[in-house]
Amino acid sequence: NFSALTPGTQNTRFIVHYRDAVAYGAPDAAKKLAPLLARLDTDMQRVGALLGTEVTLVRTTATGGQLIEVGSNNGSFGVARAVDAATFMAQFASNPEVAYIEPDGLAQIARVPNDEYYSWQWHLNDERVGIRVEKAWDYSTGNGVTVAVLDTGIAAHPDLAGQIISGYDFISNKDTARDGGGREADPNDEGDWWENFECGQNSGEKRNSSWHGTRVAGIIAERTDNGIGHAGIAYNANVVPVRVLGRCGGAYTDVADAIIWAAGGHVESIPDNRNPARVINMSLGGSGSCDPDSVYQRAINAARSRGAVVVVSAGNAGVNASTYTPASCAGVITVAASEKNGSRASYSNYGTAIDVTAPGGDQNLGHWIYTTSNTGTKPQDTWTYKGFTGTSAAAPQVAAIAALILAKNPALTPDEVEKTIKDTARVLPGKCFVDSAGRDLSSYCGAGLVDAGKAVLSTTNPIFENNTRSAIYSDIERTYSAITVNGLAGNAPKYLDVLVDIAHVNTNALEINLIAPDGSRKQLKAAASGSSSRLEATYMVDASAWPASGKWQLEVTNLAQPGAGKINYWGLKLRQF
Repeated sequence: NFSALTPGTQNTRFIVHYRDAVAYGAPDAAKKLAPLLARLDTDMQRVGALLGTEVTLVRTTATGGQLIEVGSNNGSFGVARAVDAATFMAQFASNPEVAYIEPDGLAQIARVPNDEYYSWQWHLNDERVGIRVEKAWDYSTGNGVTVAVLDTGIAAHPDLAGQIISGYDFISNKDTARDGGGREADPNDEGDWWENFECGQNSGEKRNSSWHGTRVAGIIAERTDNGIGHAGIAYNANVVPVRVLGRCGGAYTDVADAIIWAAGGHVESIPDNRNPARVINMSLGGSGSCDPDSVYQRAINAARSRGAVVVVSAGNAGVNASTYTPASCAGVITVAASEKNGSRASYSNYGTAIDVTAPGGDQNLGHWIYTTSNTGTKPQDTWTYKGFTGTSAAAPQVAAIAALILAKNPALTPDEVEKTIKDTARVLPGKCFVDSAGRDLSSYCGAGLVDAGKAVLSTTNPIFENNTRSAIYSDIERTYSAITVNGLAGNAPKYLDVLVDIAHVNTNALEINLIAPDGSRKQLKAAASGSSSRLEATYMVDASAWPASGKWQLEVTNLAQPGAGKINYWGLKLRQF
């Protein structure tokens, strides 16, 4: 897959799979090998001449692929010549008889950062209940993406050095700001502590400073592989700290202005943001539903119109998120929190407003999300690391996944990023919300637990699927199953994989056609003799003349004999070579 390669990637060995290749040891393998090798020799000479190098065969692999080497005359590693992998593969794949070509790489132990406390980060590396980020890091680390953190500001920390770029302080009230008041180009966190009942009768006893913005920033982009602290998720992304919360909280109007500014919009009397954010994280909120005409919703709409993905925390009251703002606003990705046992954390808000769930931990059980912080109880003191829990810790994990996706494909819209995250989420390993009848309402946790690895990989090779079973009827009746592809500009790729899983009395008797959005047809399989009850196959089609977006259909016709069956599944994998 060419798009999965970092630009400039060099390689010496490649594995070529031809369409009619068979696994070594199959009954007709020897018979097919000779003409296949003749074809391979022609392709090696053609590509070698184009690139000015020699290409030779090393061996036939047990899977039927051909291992070839560049710049060698004897198939040994010592004299090979590294070439640009994407260029070489593209030249080879220009032969339509080539089904697939890939670099021959070196298998290694799974990538594990050397950060001192990485082993504590269960939310990243636990296969069952974590976000599985290690699988995403092979493809994206957030390069070139800016994430705005609308929060309490930022405190200096060595594990955030180089990750933070110029932000702004939007707190307009001097008592809230603690720095003299007025908006200014310094997002330093002045502390959000308060004394007994200082923020109203419902505020309770005094509270120490939270360093909330610094904790959120660390989850997103803490420096990684530097031998100290923990690993950030999108550790090559940039963070723009935007201070909107101080003593007793922050005004809606300040937050709304900050949303627009963060996305690159203009705010009166404020210099425009020189680093517009593609992702905005808001681990904040309050009670009340989000009205379509509210200042929050209008600001979110404005940010989305500029291409910003807006991620918000669901809230920690253990109630329906539809009663919280901005969790209930339209166009945001609202994130609930899960516990280390895989169930929704008891404090996390829930309901139909939730889009996805991410690990939030539980301080009562000692299950923390560790990140950057400060030791000060009031003003800043010394940098440190601390545990963090809540939907405030869950939301930045999703914001970071959005950054990983956008680093891979910056052309995606906010809706496409959200769809990618939701489509690749998995069923929550534990319980979500058990109602009075004892039923677990899994939909109250949105699409499920996010999976960073799947999300990034699906961005590399988007897959559109239809899992709804469609009955295949007897006697030359046609069965149609549709997949609607949205949001992809231009034509489909030259290499479109059509994945098919059909159960039938005799799948050999079926003719299968692919119908493109413009009505173009391509036969994938003709009816044939013989008998088989199951067809699981991948067909590669040159779809470069057809529009990518629109309604695609799989047409299945029983041509030979009576007998019913079902289309169990089919999918379109858009391989971007």
